[in-house]
Amino acid sequence: MKVTVFSEGKNPPKNEDSFGYNDTCFVVCDGSTGKRGEPYNGETGGKIASSLMTGAALESKLNGEALVEHLTLVLEKKRLALQKMGHEIELETTLACARIVGNLLYVTQVGDTAFRINGSETHENHAVIDTLMSRTRAQYIELTHDIEGGRDYIMPLLLNEEPYRNNPNNPAGYGVIDGNQVPSQFIKSYTFNLADVRTLEIYTDGYFAIPETANIKDYEELNIRVQKEDPYKCLVYPSTKSADDRTVMIIVFT
Repeated sequence: MKVTVFSEGKNPPKNEDSFGYNDTCFVVCDGSTGKRGEPYNGETGGKIASSLMTGAALESKLNGEALVEHLTLVLEKKRLALQKMGHEIELETTLACARIVGNLLYVTQVGDTAFRINGSETHENHAVIDTLMSRTRAQYIELTHDIEGGRDYIMPLLLNEEPYRNNPNNPAGYGVIDGNQVPSQFIKSYTFNLADVRTLEIYTDGYFAIPETANIKDYEELNIRVQKEDPYKCLVYPSTKSADDRTVMIIVFT
């Protein structure tokens, strides 16, 4: 087995993505930039959450809903500890955790950190609310040519995402690990026969397109082309922002 990883923030050295792996577990988390609260010890809530959840997932032997319940308790404990010290900060992250158990590979996914099996079977899990806001930003820029103002235009929506967060009763609801219960419908669980898995790629949404091959060099070359084709992410690759932290982990099983 060979593992390769590339991770870079949109404004290096800052990077709210986190990753980790050992002989049987592979984790990538994408921390969400908090719109409220101040950084703690120089780290945003997104970075705190992604780092903590990566470590906790690696230390655990759980998968699926049991894993997410465990991680939720760990993150809630962290949030309460920060509150006691007078720090109100949003802790949110997505998660993709792949774990080998015997002859099986279990993958647990919350949010839009995506993965691909054997270069063909892709699971991206985009949030409806993100798609709607991305389109709104793109339309604003198309009509006004105000690229800088596009983010400001959707900021009221970004600041009021709470009604959608982990809300299974809202059509635009989405899942995220934030210290509150994650409804089961937002926890994606997959099982694969390990003998059938040749490659596993786990990547965050900072990659607006992925290559046909499981190779970091190809990921980065495609990223350069995407940046040239649509630098502000309002044409071919609409997004809520022009750039984002990006991480890809590639596991080649032998």
